[in-house]
Amino acid sequence: MPFLSKLCERVLKSRLLKYLEPKFIPQQHGFRSRLSCETAVASLTQELFDSIDKRNGRVLAVFIDLRKAFDTVSRPKLMRKLMHIFKVPYLLVKILNSYLSERKFVINNEDYKDNPHPVFSALPQGSILSPMLFSAFINDVTEVLDKPFVLYADDLVFYTAGTNINEMVHGVENTLENLNTWLETQGLTVNFNKTKCMVFQKTMDRATFSFQTIKCRAHDIERVTTFKYLGVTLDCNLSFKVHASQVCNRTAAAVCKMHSLKRFLPLTAFKMLTNAFVHSIGDFCLAIWGAVGVAEMERIQKKN
Repeated sequence: MPFLSKLCERVLKSRLLKYLEPKFIPQQHGFRSRLSCETAVASLTQELFDSIDKRNGRVLAVFIDLRKAFDTVSRPKLMRKLMHIFKVPYLLVKILNSYLSERKFVINNEDYKDNPHPVFSALPQGSILSPMLFSAFINDVTEVLDKPFVLYADDLVFYTAGTNINEMVHGVENTLENLNTWLETQGLTVNFNKTKCMVFQKTMDRATFSFQTIKCRAHDIERVTTFKYLGVTLDCNLSFKVHASQVCNRTAAAVCKMHSLKRFLPLTAFKMLTNAFVHSIGDFCLAIWGAVGVAEMERIQKKN
């Protein structure tokens, strides 16, 4: 992206944030000051722990995947929301709309180059404005979500707690149907093939239950026992053993690569690269999954 475009985007972002930030819903953790993947995962896991710690407590969570979310944002709807919901001044909306308008894309594959095609929707890829604008676009999802939820830009998970799994499934199906209908009115589409559900419960909870498949528009939502949410693999007991094992394997592979480069690098550069590509693997969201067993942590430490 040209330098002037980046400069223009930074100015627009600073102006828009004055109006957007105070009205962003607290469940939105994506690309906001003092919020991150770690705060999103921490918020979710804390709610899960609190719920499953109750007698016979279970949590049914649905991880929503949106198909090409940023590429299907309706620009006219976005501009209307900025003016009516966030009260962004008309002149600033007009400047933003002008900046996003009349964009084109070209298909270029080796010797083949297509003619430019106009882009009627979508937020520009690689733009620092796109995550913020998408967060504004989906900000009014609270109109239809009657269950607790966590958002990180377009990564959405909602959940319900209880003891009767069939009642929980029925409630989740109603919420999912309402959410899907609302998303369709916004021009967004749920990718049912990648949308998953998961039942969380204590490890010592041996009570069996018959799980009725969650359905939405004739689509079955697959139930999984592990799910990678914002870089942290959650298991149904929140033991984080699966995630710890993955961290151990990735750390071992990174250490092996660093050893092969060690003799070619000065010490300062080697330390910098080690911190960037080895230590960062274990440090990511460590405050959340670091309560894993002593044996798992010792395995990871030996790899470093």
